[in-house]
Formats: sequence, C-alpha cells, structure tokens
Amino acid sequence: MTEITLDSRGSDILADVEQLLWIDGRATEASTGEWRDVRNPARRGEVIGRVPAAGVEDVDRAVAAARRAFPDWRSAHFTGRAKALLAIADDIEAEAEKFAQLTALDTGNALRSQARPEVTTLVSLFRYFAGVAGEAKGVTLPAGDQQLQYTRREPLGVVACILPWNSPLMIAAFKVPAALAAGNTVILKAADDAPLTIQYLAQVCQRHVPAGVVNSLTGRGSVIGNALSTHPGVDKVSFTGSTEVGRGVAAQASERLAHLSLELGGKNPSIVFPDAVEDEGILDGLMLSSRFARQGQSCTAGSRLFLHED
Repeated sequence: MTEITLDSRGSDILADVEQLLWIDGRATEASTGEWRDVRNPARRGEVIGRVPAAGVEDVDRAVAAARRAFPDWRSAHFTGRAKALLAIADDIEAEAEKFAQLTALDTGNALRSQARPEVTTLVSLFRYFAGVAGEAKGVTLPAGDQQLQYTRREPLGVVACILPWNSPLMIAAFKVPAALAAGNTVILKAADDAPLTIQYLAQVCQRHVPAGVVNSLTGRGSVIGNALSTHPGVDKVSFTGSTEVGRGVAAQASERLAHLSLELGGKNPSIVFPDAVEDEGILDGLMLSSRFARQGQSCTAGSRLFLHED
C-alpha cells in the first residue's frame, strides 16, 4: 500500500509514488513482473512514480475475484451498500487535498479550477448513490386477484470501468458508486498516463467493501483494456475515451453481446446571443466551456464558437 503525504508546507504531493494493483482486496504486483513509469505532464521527463504493467493473467485474477465477491455483495441489504459508500465518501473528503494534489501532479490539471472540484464531485456522487441505493426496485402490476405480475431489477454482475487520463476521478465518480449501489462488483482500468489517483481511490475503497468488490488494474490499454472487453466473465464494459478506441471496445464487447456504455469524443459549439454580451461572466463562461483548465482535452470542450451576427 502507498502512503500519500504532503510536504512540510501542506502543499505539493511528494513525488516517487509507487502503487500496486488491487485484486481480491490485496495490493499485488503484476504477474508480468514489469513496471511502468508515471511521468509528470507539466514537467517533461520528470518521473513521479511507477505502477505495475498488468497482463492478461492479472485480468483473469481480477475477474475471478469480482465474480467470487458478486453473490454476497448483490444479496447484501441495500443499507449495507449505502453505508459503505458513505464511509468511502467520508474518507475521500478527509483526504481531499491529498487527492487533489495527486490529481494535479498525475494529470497536469489546474489545482484550483479542476483538481479540487473533481474531488468534490467524487465525494458528492458517492453520497448521492448511497442515497439512491434502495431505489433500484421494480413495480407490481394490477393484473387482478388471480395472478401476481411484478418486475425486479437485478445487478448485472462484473462491471469493467475503463477510464481516461483527463479527469480520472470525476469519470470514476460517474461509474463506480452507481455500479456498487446497484450490487455490482467493479474492475477499474486506470489510464496508462494517469493511474495514481485511481489506484489510491481503490486503496481507500478496500477499507469499506469486502475483498473483490473493487479491483483496479494498471497497464497498457491495448493489453488489459482488450482483455476486459473480450472476457466472458465481464458482464458490462463502461468506457470513456477517444472515439477511435471506443469503436474497438464496442466491436469487442458487442461480439459477445455484453452490456456496453460509451462516452467518446465530442464536437461541441458555444453559442453566444446578443443579450449574453451584457453578462459580465460571459468571458469566464466561454473560458470554462473550452475546458482551458484541462488543456482543452475533454469530450465536452467547446471546440466551436458560434456568434450571432449582431
């Protein structure tokens, strides 16, 4: 396990972070024995840590662990799952500045305008899905006294969450607590360029969920991403990333009729009407929509500007 610490000024994560894989509740090296350096995108060439380069065997181990953990997790009372999500949220909030500093170091995202808000979103969504854990329920139909007709919503099973580098914690917030609240088990695939915060999130989760409920892998997407997309033990693949890679993930997962969700690239206009010119915040709004604080690299970045002719 890794202890993430701030320096004596209370700011700046100390570099040289070493993270391990999380499989079946344990921190472990990759079966390949190989490691990958993690570099600071803001200081070219600076190595800030290293993570294992997982292989197909590690994917098999993670899927097996998630499948073993699934029956007990799905059958747990929803209040137990809600309690776990709330405890994870509390721990993240208690270490919010560590998460934010590590995110900024790992991704190059601006600390004030991106990294800290991203951690706030992560905390909020763990709490939100804790609150709706009991709402995954069906309905009873009025079919007369001679029969009972009802629907029952059930978890899918093992969900593979493949994450991007540009907003790893925020995208994890969209995927992980929702899957856990519904009774699924999860395998995270951290972005090769920014894996440190996701591995630390997985480490925090281990404190509050049974072994195998949350697993997390690092390494090349062309190896473990492909293995997760094609693995018969993975019931759903949730992918966020480029359109090009998303096409490949869709082709692989759909070949075996696995459940699939994709969040891919966008081509998004910012539209300015004459009355908006009176708004003092118009320039700030356009800057925000361009995702300048994320180096413009976001599926929701305003990449076109439409101005009214007046």
